[in-house]
Amino acid sequence: MKKFFKTLIILYLVLCVIGTGGFFAMGSFIHRIALVRTDSPQADNSVFSGSMSENKTWLEENSVGMYLNTDGGITLHGYLAENPLSNDRYAIVCHGYRSKATDMSYFAKCLYDMNISVLAVDARAHGKSGGNLIGMGYLEKRDIIQWINEILRINPEAEIILYGLSMGAATVLFTSGEADLPDNVKAVVSDCAYSRVYEQIGCTIRGYVPFLPDFPIVDSASVVCELKGGYSFRDASCVEAVKRSRTPTLFIHGSADTFVPFYMLDILYNNAGCPKERLVIENAGHAQCAATDPALYWSTIEDFINKNTY
Repeated sequence: MKKFFKTLIILYLVLCVIGTGGFFAMGSFIHRIALVRTDSPQADNSVFSGSMSENKTWLEENSVGMYLNTDGGITLHGYLAENPLSNDRYAIVCHGYRSKATDMSYFAKCLYDMNISVLAVDARAHGKSGGNLIGMGYLEKRDIIQWINEILRINPEAEIILYGLSMGAATVLFTSGEADLPDNVKAVVSDCAYSRVYEQIGCTIRGYVPFLPDFPIVDSASVVCELKGGYSFRDASCVEAVKRSRTPTLFIHGSADTFVPFYMLDILYNNAGCPKERLVIENAGHAQCAATDPALYWSTIEDFINKNTY
């Protein structure tokens, strides 16, 4: 990472010298590093390493692999663990940035133990799913709509919960704002989502190099992303999505989260137009809420789900 940001500083200085060419050179560099598939492991939600192997084995042994094709020709993959006691309840579990479905095995198992069937999905450009561009939740929202419709094809009476962590949380919030979201989606659980992609990328960069401004650095990557991926960072706003949402949503955040800053919880919660609740886990860092206070975390989620299903 230090090498990356040293290079970023050099590119910024070059930008000041050579203008437009530097702008696109910097944007292309950030786009390639941050948004193009690499399949290199990250630590976004691998916070339960002690039980990760056991939970991964459980998911793989108690699920069937599912595949579907997006309208854009990308093949998506997920693990479906049907619970015979679910009473038609299903949870779609969405992982974080540069992670994969099996890294969410702990979360999937906890939801399964609430008598819920679980579909843990590999986001596009992650895990066993196809695609080369990470959409930061903005592109993935249409993939989740397809997964929802696939569950309804299997079980038209399904009551569906959307659960996401970090980028996965942004994914489920983006999905909640879609006009064609089926009424079968009864609840959304968002753990440490960012408010807007533009702000999050700027915060991430400043976490390493505090003096670098959003403009022109973040804007340069946004322009390249719009040209290559079909979306801009400014368009990718969870705030606008939750304004449109009418699905009951539980917003969770750790008070010590500096990666996705804690203040983003208030921005999302205050703008949400849906029935809403919030849970703050004190002293929890990014994606660490369940690890910091598992009893409070899971009891709150279970109460919220039970209140909005059946």
